[in-house]
Amino acid sequence: MPIWSAEIKEIQILFDSLKGQFPDLEKELKPLITSEDSNVVLLYSRRCLEVIVTELCEVELKRPRKTEPLKGIIDKLNSEEKVPFNIVTSMHSLNSLSTFGTHPKDFDQEQVKPVLNNLAIIIRWYLKYRETQSKGKVPPDTQKESDRTSILVKGKTQSKIKKILIYSITILIVVAAVLVLVKFN
Repeated sequence: MPIWSAEIKEIQILFDSLKGQFPDLEKELKPLITSEDSNVVLLYSRRCLEVIVTELCEVELKRPRKTEPLKGIIDKLNSEEKVPFNIVTSMHSLNSLSTFGTHPKDFDQEQVKPVLNNLAIIIRWYLKYRETQSKGKVPPDTQKESDRTSILVKGKTQSKIKKILIYSITILIVVAAVLVLVKFN
């Protein structure tokens, strides 16, 4: 039993939840789930990332991926704020560590765990992303950003209102004080 069996169970749950919806992703997940070879797990984790990033390139960047390296596309998705930063970080981590499987080199078997954890994070985000795409909603985490922006604008507006209110009250107090002085002098 591999030391990453708990992480594979999480991927298995995700795999079961997307049956029939994403054939390209399912095709890459199946050998990943069934293998006990760390190189194969790393290789197919990277291939899952490629499926997701390739689609994001076509949908969000409006162009085919062609032969561009994953890192370049992930960086572009990040710079254009098409994918949340935490997901970009998971993508970079998965991409970096999975190269041990695609170009076999010495690595610690424990390094398979973060690859699978990052893959699970990316797939969960991707499923939410696809769900919002099909419903025509704002992608997840982008909504949070727009909420932050409206809160910021609202805060600035409230701050201006408070300043105007303080100035108005100050002027009223000064005018009242002047009227009192004029009346009693």
